[in-house]
Amino acid sequence: MNTAADSFKNLDGYQLTPLMQQYWEIKSQFQDSLLFFQVGDFYELFFQDAQIAAKELAITLTSRGTLDNEPIPLCGVPCHAADYYVIKLAKAGFKVIICDQLEEAQQGKIVRRGVSRVITPGTMTDSVLLAEKKSSYLMVLTPQENGSCSLLVAEIMTGMLWTTTVQLDKNFKYLQAELVRFTPDEIIIDENNDGSIRGAHSPRTEGLVQACKLAGYMATLVRKTGFDGPDYSEINYDGWRERFKNSNLVPALHTFYRYMYKYQSGALEQFKDLKFYSPEDYLYLDAVTQKTLEIVEGLHGDRTSTLFKAIDETVTPMGARLLRRCLTQPLKNLEQILARQSVVNYFVQNLSVRENLRDVLKKLPDFERVVGRCLLLRGNYNDYQALKDSLKLLEKLNFSTEIPNLLESIVANMADFGALINLLDTGINEGKIGDGFDLELDIVRKDLEAQTTKLLEFEQQEKLKTGIGSLKVVYNQVHGYLIEVTNSNLGSVPEHYEPYQRLSGRERFTLPELRLLEQRISQLKRKVESLEKEVFARIISAVVEYARPLRLLAQSYAQLDMLSSLAHLAATRSYVCPELTSKSDLIIKDGRHPVIEKLITNFVPNSLNFSGDNRSVIITGPNMGGKSTYLRQVALTVILGQVGSFVPASAAQLPLLDMICTRIGTGDNLKEGKSTFLIEMEETAAICQVANENTLVLLDEVGRGTSTQDGVALARAIAEYLHSKRCMLMFATHYQELTALESSLVGVRNMHVTVEEIDGNIVFLHNIEPGTAKSSFGVEVAKLAGMPKILVDRAYELLNK
Repeated sequence: MNTAADSFKNLDGYQLTPLMQQYWEIKSQFQDSLLFFQVGDFYELFFQDAQIAAKELAITLTSRGTLDNEPIPLCGVPCHAADYYVIKLAKAGFKVIICDQLEEAQQGKIVRRGVSRVITPGTMTDSVLLAEKKSSYLMVLTPQENGSCSLLVAEIMTGMLWTTTVQLDKNFKYLQAELVRFTPDEIIIDENNDGSIRGAHSPRTEGLVQACKLAGYMATLVRKTGFDGPDYSEINYDGWRERFKNSNLVPALHTFYRYMYKYQSGALEQFKDLKFYSPEDYLYLDAVTQKTLEIVEGLHGDRTSTLFKAIDETVTPMGARLLRRCLTQPLKNLEQILARQSVVNYFVQNLSVRENLRDVLKKLPDFERVVGRCLLLRGNYNDYQALKDSLKLLEKLNFSTEIPNLLESIVANMADFGALINLLDTGINEGKIGDGFDLELDIVRKDLEAQTTKLLEFEQQEKLKTGIGSLKVVYNQVHGYLIEVTNSNLGSVPEHYEPYQRLSGRERFTLPELRLLEQRISQLKRKVESLEKEVFARIISAVVEYARPLRLLAQSYAQLDMLSSLAHLAATRSYVCPELTSKSDLIIKDGRHPVIEKLITNFVPNSLNFSGDNRSVIITGPNMGGKSTYLRQVALTVILGQVGSFVPASAAQLPLLDMICTRIGTGDNLKEGKSTFLIEMEETAAICQVANENTLVLLDEVGRGTSTQDGVALARAIAEYLHSKRCMLMFATHYQELTALESSLVGVRNMHVTVEEIDGNIVFLHNIEPGTAKSSFGVEVAKLAGMPKILVDRAYELLNK
């Protein structure tokens, strides 16, 4: 994470202006953050904050005043456009403190200011700052002396906490898998829980930070001494210490608590439950596999060709976020998978119920985040209006009496909100406190309306008295109500009009009766605002009382959306319900790639049969023939099956796998100084170390980064080794030598990509059939790529020799 702390200028001891003194008092509390300090219609940044922000935002750096005979750096952004700039800074990894004016400016008096918002990448709540279909997570890592790492993940908008322990191996592969699973927006690492000397960084902690940053995550080190909050042993905030005292993950909780205490203390009471999980609860997908298969993120940051994008038929943002999370956490528990599958099947079979549900859900706002903002006390009138409208939609949901158990439990969490709906119905109306909700407020509003009417009557009377038809009463925040007359009508202005302000082309006047009206209207406006705040506070408190049922309802809406969307996917794209068993057989008939079949027409389906002793397939054929597609579609089919979805095939029998491991694609790692071949060997070695009979292994062109002799030897040895581990191995290769394994090892089969040669040109058929490819057709592919004819002819000549 980026920080402003390293270049922070300490202003103690300097002679400061009142404005700078106020700025310093607030800035000193948040030395590692960029302070947006409201001055009129602008947020201004000073000193090092200004230099950093000007560079990051590409805005003008100027100065105002001097300090110690040096100009004070200054930059600013308009208040109305602040969100645009805050988003850029938050995404760049900066913490941002918003300091607003809390009262109207008055001449000769310093305006009272206070911190209204604290934005860090992992604790954002504003809808404009959050990605719609991706959850925002804050992750806490606390390395332990025993070589493990406590991991805690928090989602501030839902009040959810997940925690686990992972081993910190040499390459951090187990940690990387969890990072890719959650893709946190912010990672904080406690540097003092792994036996390191206070104030010093241990090699393990430094390695942890480096691993996070190399993987593209925002990570920052924190010390306990960097917080002003209470020690964990002193904590009893909303029962935190009691609730989590027996946890062996207290260090991570401690770091999280103190971080939130400083930056988002109001959110702490929303974290009621802590979910312990083990990475072994889910299908293990290491970081390489998750990226290679492009489950939720494309290989090059592109999200249009991902599995998530291809199958996302959700109609609400919260349903989409749940689907995304489920795709990175495929289940291993057969009972849980079958429970989801039964609900998907129910919606497939009951079209009218599914369509009614989806029609209702389409009318929802982002209910999960609406609830989040309301419970975090960040909601505005529109949020409470949306909350009311969402609760009213409950009565439109209609399920048959015979529903699966999981669906029954989801529906059971949708409580009766009749009393809350009645409260909101009268309390909130068209973005304000409704009439009839509070008697005193109604009386003051009517009085204000009457005074406003008098003001309009005063304007009409003055027009008649003076004969000036263009005369008008105008309002200005600084000067109040004034009578405005154009220069051409100044000769008709009565003598008792008191001149107040001369402007270009017009002049403004005042009168005692106008000042009295203004005083009365201003008093009533302030009274209305005060009463509205009081009444709104009562509504907010009433909503907070429903915190748990509202959270459960948001989860139910998300689950209904996700499961009905999977049913819609199955029904509209001819997906089938896979048979999931505890057997080790993996049989797919007419399987399809869920992403590619959506992007092209006439996708060619292919089958696969891993049963009995058949545990390995060697796949040969030309580049562009479909080998990699075939490998990937099998893996994606397994993932969908263990999510609880139907799958793109005409029939499928799937085992419960523990792991999917891939070695597909090439690329150097210049940051770590690693060649393509070294990375390939490291990733393949990691697969060989963990593969077992419940692992699907996908290898594509392993061994190609060295000499042919070394490559063939390594490829064959790797294939033999993995086959001996009885994993399900799919090995795509151009090494024809590997096809000899079919005759030497029981359970190895050869398959090839079919092509046709027509008039010296090859046509890819994309069928995968038993047997060995006649050739890799490398020269033919080069010809298709547009190589010069003389070059291609020479290549044929050399090939024939």
